[in-house]
Amino acid sequence: MIFGKKALALCMAILMLASVFALASCGEKNPPAVTTDGNVTDGPVDTTEPVTEPVTTVILPEVYEGADFEDYTCSVLLGLTTLGRNEFITTDSSSVFSNAIYLRATKMEEEFGVLFETEEHFTGGFSANTKLGQEYAAGNTNYDFTIARSYDVSKLTVNGHLYDLMDLDHLDVSKPWWDQTVSKDSTISGSLYFTSGDISTLVNDFVCCIAFNKAMFKEYVGKDTQELYKLVENGEWTLDKLNEYSAFVSEDLNNDEILDSRDRYGLTVWDSRVIATVHGSGGKVVTLDDDGYLSLTLNTERNMTSVSNFIEICMHDYVLNMSKMTGGMDWKKIFINNQALFTMSSFNSLDYFRNLETDYGILPQPKSFADQEQYYSSIVSTHACFFAVPTLQEDAGRTGAIAELLGYLGSSTLTPAYYDKTLNGTHIRDEESAGSIEICFDTKVVDLGDYFSVGTYYTQLAGLLNNKQPDGFASMYEKFKKPAEANIKTINSQIDDLKATND
Repeated sequence: MIFGKKALALCMAILMLASVFALASCGEKNPPAVTTDGNVTDGPVDTTEPVTEPVTTVILPEVYEGADFEDYTCSVLLGLTTLGRNEFITTDSSSVFSNAIYLRATKMEEEFGVLFETEEHFTGGFSANTKLGQEYAAGNTNYDFTIARSYDVSKLTVNGHLYDLMDLDHLDVSKPWWDQTVSKDSTISGSLYFTSGDISTLVNDFVCCIAFNKAMFKEYVGKDTQELYKLVENGEWTLDKLNEYSAFVSEDLNNDEILDSRDRYGLTVWDSRVIATVHGSGGKVVTLDDDGYLSLTLNTERNMTSVSNFIEICMHDYVLNMSKMTGGMDWKKIFINNQALFTMSSFNSLDYFRNLETDYGILPQPKSFADQEQYYSSIVSTHACFFAVPTLQEDAGRTGAIAELLGYLGSSTLTPAYYDKTLNGTHIRDEESAGSIEICFDTKVVDLGDYFSVGTYYTQLAGLLNNKQPDGFASMYEKFKKPAEANIKTINSQIDDLKATND
C-alpha cells in the first residue's frame, strides 16, 4: 500500500454539475505531473524550455498519485438523527445528489481500491458515544471513522476515544476540502478531534437560514422580492427588517378566534433559534481564549439584548413558535400550505419544500444588530454531524489517507450536487438565492459551548422563549453560571490530560 475554503467557490448549479459528471469520465490511472515544489500541473513540466504561459496548478492529496489500497473495505459508523443520510453507499443513483454519492464511491473503488461498508443509525436514541466507548473498552478496531452528532463527538473527545486529527498521517485539515471555520474553531489547545468539510454535507445541511414565500411577500408586503435580496447584498438584512415584514401577515383562517397551526403567520420559529440569535449577533456560549482553551462568554450586553429582542418579536400574534404550537397541523405543511411568509429553518428542511408549486426563496439568518460588519449563521447542534476518527485504529495512516481522498473527491461531487439539490426544486429554480447560500456557509458559527452542553444554556435559552420571558436572560445566566464554569474547567483539564498522555 502507498500512503505517503471556501468550498471551491462552488460555481453554482449547472457549472458545478458539469464537474460532477466530468468526474464520472475521469478514469485515467496516470495522475497529472508533479512539479519540483510538489504542485500538480495539467501535463508534464518542461524543464529545458522557459515557461511562457502561466502554469495552472491543481491541489491534490499527497496520497493521490499511485495510491492503491488493494480492495480494502473501509468501515464507517453513522451515528445520525432521523434527518441524516448515508453519503458513502447508495443503491439509487437517479437523483443528482445520490448520483454524486455513487460517483465518489465508484472513483474510490476503481481508482484507489477502497470499498465501503456502513453501520447506519438514524434515531435520536442511538449514541455513537456509547457505541465507540464500548469498542474502546473492548480494544476493538471495527470502525475506521465516524460521522456523528455534535453531542456525541464532544463526549467522545473528552473521554479520550477520538484521534487528534492534527496527528493523523496523510490528513491535512488546511486543505480546501476541509472546512476551515469548523477546524479552526474546534481546535482546543492545538488539538482537533472532529471537523467537517467536503467529506460530508451533514454540517452545512443544518446551518440556519430563512425560507420565504415569494408570492405572499408580493401580496402582503406589496413589494418585489428583489427588495429582500438587495437588503442581504447591502448588509441590511436584520431581525428588525424580518419583524417589519412579518407584521404584515396574521390571519385567523378558520375564524375560531384562536391562533394556532391552522392559521396564517408572518413568521414561524423554533425555540432553538434563541441560541441562533446569540450566534447571529456574533456571540457564543463559549469562545476559545488566546491559549485555545474554552472560556465562558455568553454574558454580554449584546447577547442579552439580542435574546430579549428576539423573544419580544416572537410574542406577537403574527409569529408562531412551532415548538409550542397547537392545532395539530404538521410544521412542514404550514409553509407548504402558504400559511407562513417567513420560516426560520435550516437547509435540511428545504427538502420538504422541493415539490412546492409556489415559488420560495432563501435568505441568510438575519443580523441581530444593524451595526454588525457581517452575518453569522448558526448550526443546529441537535442534528449537525461531524467527521471523527476513533482512537483505536488498525492503520491510522490508511484512515487519514482515505478521509483525505474522500474530502478531495467530495469537493467535485457531493458539494456541487448539494448546491444543485438546494437551488433546484421540482417546480422552481431559485438561482437568486445562490448568494444567500454562500453567505450562510461562509459565516458558520461553531460554538463548542453548545456542543459540550456547557451550563445547559442551549436548553435554558430555549426555555426563555417557550415561557415568554424576554427579560429573563440575566437571572437565567447567573443561575447556571457556576455549573457552566465548573463544566468548562473540567473539559479544559480533560484536554490537558489527553495531550499529556499522547505526548
